[in-house]
Amino acid sequence: SLPTPDSARATPRFQPKGFAPTDEQIEIQTNNARHVIAMANAGAAKTTTLALRIAESITRGVAPEHIVVLTFSAEAARVLQRRLIEIGLEARLARRVRCTTFDDFARDSLRDIEGGDTPFLDSFEAVAPHVRAAVAELQRLNALRASPRELWLPEHNAQIADFLKLARQLKTQLVRPTLEEDETVAERADALDIPEGAFALYRQLEKERDGDGDGCAWRSGFDATYDLARLLSAGAGSPPTLPKYRVVIVDELQDMNPASYACLEQLLTQGQAFFTGAGDFDQVIHRWAGADVSFIRSHFGSGWRNVKRLTL
Repeated sequence: SLPTPDSARATPRFQPKGFAPTDEQIEIQTNNARHVIAMANAGAAKTTTLALRIAESITRGVAPEHIVVLTFSAEAARVLQRRLIEIGLEARLARRVRCTTFDDFARDSLRDIEGGDTPFLDSFEAVAPHVRAAVAELQRLNALRASPRELWLPEHNAQIADFLKLARQLKTQLVRPTLEEDETVAERADALDIPEGAFALYRQLEKERDGDGDGCAWRSGFDATYDLARLLSAGAGSPPTLPKYRVVIVDELQDMNPASYACLEQLLTQGQAFFTGAGDFDQVIHRWAGADVSFIRSHFGSGWRNVKRLTL
């Protein structure tokens, strides 16, 4: 919804250049619900519609710095910022709107919470040595057991790459590496329907990344979202403070997963922000990273008040 007391007025205040919005776009642009979820079909111009929503908020008096756009890919963030200018919003205003990925937002938030930067490993070549070191440590510990276990552990690059994809999927679902009381690694792996060795390696790698409790040693792709989601849902006292925005926009809504959703919910709650999200649910892009349309359809916004679901 648009943060304005003039809730009865549905006439757009922002008029785009070069095209006439459809009735569906205008309804999303001007809707006064606090939470607007746009279920977009293929070719429905959802990015343009979100740009209209942002421009309408700015025209109604929201400072661009009080608006954040979250996406799952850097390209989508760049496209939306360009689209603001293309529809006629002044470039000086469009550039002040923060358009970023969920993971970059999480990294920035953790930098503020932790009081410093954590090394970021941005390639397979940078992460793979840590996986190999974790494998070697597991093999050493297993050899010390009275009855060593038969564990599948990755050896070659292709196997390590497959493991890292699996680890990311576990993190999107907020699977913690800790065990419940009296639970074994084998039991947890069986519950997750993954090899015992894969979960053992997941635990070992997370132990290394945790820096033995001295602070995070490093992060790679999606680790920041996972770490922030865990921190926000730790349940011990008040959650850490996130930046406060009046308007939160999410593109690529179909690619949401439980970890990014946990971050989004806290962002909305802490800032009491107005939310608009749009997604094409026939084009899930990041299914390999945990995106699940059934999660969005069944859970997204289920506990929110004043929700408007619209078709675009």
